[in-house]
Amino acid sequence: MYKKFLNSNNITNILEYVPLNVENIQYYTKIRKYAIINFILLNDIENIQANISLKEIEDDCMLFLYFVEKMFEKDEFIKIKKMLCFAKHRRYFTKKYFDLRKRFKKSVFKNKECNKKVGDNKYMRIL
Repeated sequence: MYKKFLNSNNITNILEYVPLNVENIQYYTKIRKYAIINFILLNDIENIQANISLKEIEDDCMLFLYFVEKMFEKDEFIKIKKMLCFAKHRRYFTKKYFDLRKRFKKSVFKNKECNKKVGDNKYMRIL
């Protein structure tokens, strides 16, 4: 039954599923987390935003940072900036967080138009 969830492109099946046995709850949470990561990696950002609300992933550091990494494909630097500030506030200090922060700073300083949109260098001290 869990293979059906992992192979489907529609993530709403696994998000709405409620396990009936108490023993299956821990197993289901691991499968759910894996399915969400799989869905984030395989789909484009519009499909992810349509199917997964941010409230589903904001409590888990790994899921949240995978989602931020996916935002780099769309080059939405203002949203990335807000999400990295949120991650800093939540103290999601992992290697992935520092890599994403470094990648964000490089991309903002390379692109002058993006630098105007995101803000001045005063903001970079916040990150």
